[in-house]
Amino acid sequence: MDVFTAKLLVSAAIVTSVAVFSLLTAGWALKDAYSDFRRGVDERAASRPRT
Repeated sequence: MDVFTAKLLVSAAIVTSVAVFSLLTAGWALKDAYSDFRRGVDERAASRPRT
């Protein structure tokens, strides 16, 4: 393996790891936002006065 191939593989590994980290972080953020939204809906429904 020459130096160019080694640099290419290392660069690809870095790009892939950054992309995976970004997707995981975005997924966790969306999951947390959705759970916060659902919790807020439940709280608003529980605090609504009954008529």
